[in-house]
Amino acid sequence: EHRRHMVDGRDMTPPEIAGMLGISLNTLYSRRSQLGGASYQAVTDMYRANLFGNYADRSPRYMVDGQWMSRRQIAAMLGISRHTLANWFSKHKGKTVQDAIAYYRGYQTGERKRGHGDGRPPILYRAGRKEYSVSQVARMFGVARTSGENVLKRRGGDMAATIRHYREREDKRKRMAEAEIMRILGY
Repeated sequence: EHRRHMVDGRDMTPPEIAGMLGISLNTLYSRRSQLGGASYQAVTDMYRANLFGNYADRSPRYMVDGQWMSRRQIAAMLGISRHTLANWFSKHKGKTVQDAIAYYRGYQTGERKRGHGDGRPPILYRAGRKEYSVSQVARMFGVARTSGENVLKRRGGDMAATIRHYREREDKRKRMAEAEIMRILGY
């Protein structure tokens, strides 16, 4: 049995107050204790003034272009996922939100080309009119980008030699697979 309290001139129990505010009973109790045991009317007034905010607004706020924004809003503004933004912050310790915005806006304006993620330009290989980055070449041959970069380093930065290496490796793998099939079939 809950005690009744006057809220907005009505006699209500805490579960009724929580239901009216759209929060759980535990949240109501914790908000009341945050206010030093204030009355239920005070908690209700604080919610109406949106001084507690909602769950999505509990994250830190940053001043961007003259308005306060959460990381989720910043990511949406930049056209990236919030996970991409979080990964950027974990890679770049000590950087500010303004640094992240400048970094990703560089991609949007074309000042920075997508590449290694550390500011280095991607190494491009031209084949006819097309250009291929290390990532694209690695993807074509089913290997990781870092593997492609390592092979590129071993080949002295010669992308053509890197592509030849992967093509030879692929051909060798096919020949070995064919030989194994012929051996199994007894030819």
